[in-house]
Amino acid sequence: MENKEKPVSDLAEDSSQQESVRLTVGRGNSLSSGILAFGLVLLLIGTGVIAYLSVLSASTLSFISSTSELQNEAEQLRWRIITLSADSSRPLASTHSELTVSFRSRLVEWQNGDIPVSAQDKMRHLVRQGRQFADQAEYAWLARDRFRYADNMAAIENVDINPFLGSLYQLQSSLVQAETKLTWLTLLLAVLVALTGFGGVSYGVGLLGRERREREVSATSALLVSASGGVVADSEKDSGLIANDAGTTRVVFKKMSVPTKQDQVGRNDTVLDTEQMLDSMDGDRESVVLLLDIFMKEHVGDAKRLSASLERGQYDEASLIAHSLKSVAGSFGAVRLRQRTEFIEHCCKQGIAISAEDIEQLDEALGELKAAILMYLAEEAETVEEDAVQIEEYTREEEATVVEPEDISDAELQPAKASSPKADEHLALLNVVYVLESMDDDVESVKMLLEIFIGEHALDAKRLQQLVYQCAPDEISETAFRLVHSLKGVASSLGAEALKRQAEVIESHFKQKQVVADSEYRKLASVLDDTIVAATRYLTQQAAVVA
Repeated sequence: MENKEKPVSDLAEDSSQQESVRLTVGRGNSLSSGILAFGLVLLLIGTGVIAYLSVLSASTLSFISSTSELQNEAEQLRWRIITLSADSSRPLASTHSELTVSFRSRLVEWQNGDIPVSAQDKMRHLVRQGRQFADQAEYAWLARDRFRYADNMAAIENVDINPFLGSLYQLQSSLVQAETKLTWLTLLLAVLVALTGFGGVSYGVGLLGRERREREVSATSALLVSASGGVVADSEKDSGLIANDAGTTRVVFKKMSVPTKQDQVGRNDTVLDTEQMLDSMDGDRESVVLLLDIFMKEHVGDAKRLSASLERGQYDEASLIAHSLKSVAGSFGAVRLRQRTEFIEHCCKQGIAISAEDIEQLDEALGELKAAILMYLAEEAETVEEDAVQIEEYTREEEATVVEPEDISDAELQPAKASSPKADEHLALLNVVYVLESMDDDVESVKMLLEIFIGEHALDAKRLQQLVYQCAPDEISETAFRLVHSLKGVASSLGAEALKRQAEVIESHFKQKQVVADSEYRKLASVLDDTIVAATRYLTQQAAVVA
């Protein structure tokens, strides 16, 4: 297969396209920033205008109140003309001067108060009319007090028809109307400014948020396709299955010589790396099969579960599903599935929308991994059958060459020496840190593995003793041998060194056709019970932390 490189014209076209994209993004940034700034300025100006109108309205109301007080003083002055009589004990000039003192002082306060702009032109004329009104009131009182009937009636009529009161009434009515219009204008302007300013700010913030999400999506896509621009030159990498020396299978995708635009979504790589799993499990195939079995039961439908969580708006739950699946994919060496789950988890945490195409690609990656697991499990089943046939043939050969019982020395039938308990005292019952590292720090997967261990292996020591007692001392059944071997592998995956050591001791005696002492079985049961207690304690602590 020949290597293909992009021509210089294509590279130039790509660079020009990138430059145009940068210019477009820059114009979008400036536009959104301008709209945001306009919205903020409009809010500030509108708030200032509303504050000014509010102050003006308050000033008008205060002036209306002072005008009403002046009106009350004028009405009281008219009433005093008729009711106030001269006091014989006081001089007439003193009573005459006190008659209009209150009105005149109120008129001065009204003149010097905060006058609205619309009333300033009328103030001089109104003040002059007010003073004339006070003079007429004094004259009418003097005429009434001296019993000059004709002059009295004429003076009182002049007070009644004084134009000052009419002008004051007209001014007050116009000010009330102006204040009402000002109040409605203030409310209308406040509503318009609030709607316009809030809309402008929301639009600007929305544009900035969309641009930020687009940049995050671009950055995430760049992470996923960091190696997708290369060209595969080796045609041997185009195979679908690569067999290794250990008999395991590593499944890989077919590599394309030149990646297309559709390939930019993810990088084609390993689907399932059973060699990596065997290395992490110390070559224990049964533990690998157990983990793959767990995946088939627990994670095959994760794409549908994740899609349902997104439809319900439960993004935290969707993120947890993606994180758990990412950890499992990492422990399986499933690079493609890990890439897809990393992308979805990142989108969930950043609030980026996940499309139906992303879920479909995740489902495809799960389907490919499922097919690879089924293929591996089928091969393992064939290997187990071949091993069983070999064991059966070996057993027949042994039976053909068996000697008489009296030829077997007594030493060969003696139980093997029990292992030293002091040598195993320093061995760990359970290494949670080791299990977390092998599971890519996925606590949920560790808890699930410990629960399966407790449920399926808690009674292994009793089962082993029952199997051994059913056989001759030097003829251990294949079932007992496999049970010890499986327990050793599971203990290795859990970092349970004490349990692994004791299982290795018994398995070694089985291979050498030696009779195992009862103390070894009791020790296995004791160590297994202690390991179960340690696993249960860890699960209890985790449940308390979650609660």
